Parts: sequence; structure tokens; C-alpha cells
Amino acid sequence: MTRGHWATHEYERRAVSRDVDKFEGWEKIIRLCLMLNSFRDRALYAITFLSAGRIGEVIRLRKNNFMIERDSIIVQNMLLLKRYNKEYGYLEYRPGLPDDSTRKLWTYDPKSNQWFRTRYETEKKTVYRPDFDIPRHEPMTDLMLRWLELTHDYLFPGYATDKRFPEHNKRHIHRVTAYKILDKIGIYPHWLRSQRASCLKSFYNLRDEDAMEWAGWEDSDTFAMYARMGRVEISKHMMRAPPREALELDRQLMETSDIAVIQP
Repeated sequence: MTRGHWATHEYERRAVSRDVDKFEGWEKIIRLCLMLNSFRDRALYAITFLSAGRIGEVIRLRKNNFMIERDSIIVQNMLLLKRYNKEYGYLEYRPGLPDDSTRKLWTYDPKSNQWFRTRYETEKKTVYRPDFDIPRHEPMTDLMLRWLELTHDYLFPGYATDKRFPEHNKRHIHRVTAYKILDKIGIYPHWLRSQRASCLKSFYNLRDEDAMEWAGWEDSDTFAMYARMGRVEISKHMMRAPPREALELDRQLMETSDIAVIQP
């Protein structure tokens, strides 16, 4: 079996609250962005962090997903991946307990002397994230806005899918390409997603349910019992100014970004 790019990294599904109080700080976030050489790579890093999107969701963004206002950038109709309808369930049996991350999903059946777990046949469904705001005062937003000015459709265009008709077949870069870009500085996309969750919680002090609403995480039964703020109220809570050191690094980031070169 061919091992994908994820096989080179440790990966686990994380809840919003897992990374509370572990936000590395705006300074480290910007310094990592400065380590990337091309403007395209920096823009990918910045937008992945600022949106808290999965990398597959970020590379599918297009220019018309963004609406620029005086105090914020509103991201609209961002596609959410990993959304499925469960069609039906069935039991899977095996003689021994596996020694991997699925271990806790298995239950021992003494009658058959086997272990079993419930599996589901699923069907993908198309779901879009509710509109959300990125405050314009946040570091790396100027970088994102400048990149938006230079793009025409996909934010991160790839090669034509059919070289005979390149003008009709432009698509976004492949997610493995995006992984490799971030791997240059020793991080992986989900780290940025969890850092943004930590930022929402420990820097802006958003409640779990509001951080989940902003970032498009699926609601659990517990969170569903809470009243949610709504987009405008969440945006107000994100008006806290970053530290001065982070703003100075952000200016350095803009000054050193080469806007003349857009790499494919």
C-alpha cells in the first residue's frame, strides 16, 4: 500500500479544548511565516492559520469567497470537508485486539471469543461553513489582502488538468503540494488549525461553543445546549490588539514578501 503524506506526521483528531493555554503566541506564528521564502508560500501559511481551515478547504478557496469590509474580512461559503451522512451500520469482528489508535473502539464478545466494533457505510455531503470574520487588525491580514489583489480565481492555482485547454482547466494546487510547503518549516497543517483554536480560546477568551461556531467544528450534544453568539458578536470579541512585538514582526513580513512572483 502506498503511504500518503500524512504518514510522515503524527496526526490525531483534536477537540477545540485540547490546546487551550498552549497558544505559542503571535510572535512565533509570524516568525515561522518569515521562514518561508516565496510570497505564495507565506500566503498559504497565513490563510491556513487565520481561517483555521483544513488544508483541503483552504486550497479550494477562491477570490469570490472573500468580502472586504472596513474592520474585517468576511469569508463566505467555505467548503467543509469530512462531512458525511451515515447510510447504515454493521459489526466488524476480529480475533484479537488491535494495537493501534482504534483500540478503544473495540469491545470483547465472550460468546464468539472475538472483538467487534460498529462500522458505518457513509455518503459524502456538501456542507459550507457559516460566514466568519477575520479582523483586519490581526497580523498577516495585510499579507492575505495583498495576495487577494494578485489572484483571479483560485487563491492557490495549480497546473491545468488538461494541457490541451489550459485556459479552461485551471485548478487549485494539490493538498500534498500544500503539505510539502508547510513541511519546509517543520510544521503540518493541523498544527496551524489547533494553534488558531488555541488563539481563539486563550488570547480572545472565546467560549468553546463560540470558537466551534467560528471555526466550523461540528457541534456535540453538549455544545448544542448552549446559546451561540452569532458572527457579529464573535467578531467583537476578536478585537483585542496583538502585542507590539507581533505587529513589528508583521511589518517585517510585509516588507520582505516578494509580491512580483506568484509561483504555481
